[in-house]
This record gives sequence, structure tokens and C-alpha cells, in this order.
Amino acid sequence: MGNIAKHDIKDVLISAIKNEIESERMYEALRKAIKSPFLNETLKYLVEEERKHHIYLEDFYRKRFGEEVSIPEKTDMDIVPVELYEKSGALKGILYILEEAMRFERESAEFYRQTAKKFTDDKTRMIFDYLAQMEEGHYNMLKMEYENYAKFHDIMLDETFINLEKIY
Repeated sequence: MGNIAKHDIKDVLISAIKNEIESERMYEALRKAIKSPFLNETLKYLVEEERKHHIYLEDFYRKRFGEEVSIPEKTDMDIVPVELYEKSGALKGILYILEEAMRFERESAEFYRQTAKKFTDDKTRMIFDYLAQMEEGHYNMLKMEYENYAKFHDIMLDETFINLEKIY
């Protein structure tokens, strides 16, 4: 994540939208790759949350600047997304991925805190402070999932656990 202070509001908003789209894609890809039903539900929730954020920010941008958003392939304010797969094509370890997703959410929260400082009106600052708080909430969800997976990973990947109907 680059220095937000040196960028104008328009570029910061474009980067915010891009980062939300990236996180939505990341969580969707992870959701499809992971078999654990509990972790899958959390990821499904995060996909929807990130989608709401990017749609809200696109609408905010259109209303503020009177134009459609054009998302570049790369900006110097991008938050580095989580790499889910090894070069071999194998899914990386779940704990590693969750750690990286937590990093992503923490960086997103800091991004929004810094973005809030760019605005002079209280209402807009509060919007970005709220988004920062939401990203912290996502971090906390992922941290809980990380702790659960670290403790219960053997059972979470067990076919019997995944398919309860086989038990009863």
C-alpha cells in the first residue's frame, strides 16, 4: 500500500474500489477451494460484505465526480492480494491463507483510516472510519477462523464432519 497522503481523492477512491473488488474475488476463490462448511460460510459472508463495499464506493464515486469509475490494472496504493495457490497449482496451507487474509484486512482498515483523513467534511470522514471498522471486523472473523482451524483442523477436514448425514 502506497502513501495515500500524496494522492488526490479521486485516485484514492479508485484504489479503494479496486481493493474491494480484489478482496471479493479472493474470498470467492478461497470459498470454492475450501471444503470446511463452517469456514465456507464465513467466506461466503465476506464475499457479500466486500461486494457491498465496492458497490457502495462505486456509487459514492459516481455521485461525487459525476462519471463512471475506470479501474486500472494496477495502482501504487494496491493492497497485495493473497496468493492462494503454489506455483505447482496446489492450494497453499489454510493457516497461511488465513494469516494473509488477516493481513489484507488489517491493511484495508489502515487504508480507510488514512483515506478518512483526506476528507474535510465530518460525514464523509465517518463513512471511511466506518469502513475501517468493518475491515477490522473482518480481521476478527478471520482470526477466529484461524484459531478454530489451528485447534480443530483434523476434524474440520474429516469427511464425517463435513458430511454429517453419514453419521446419522
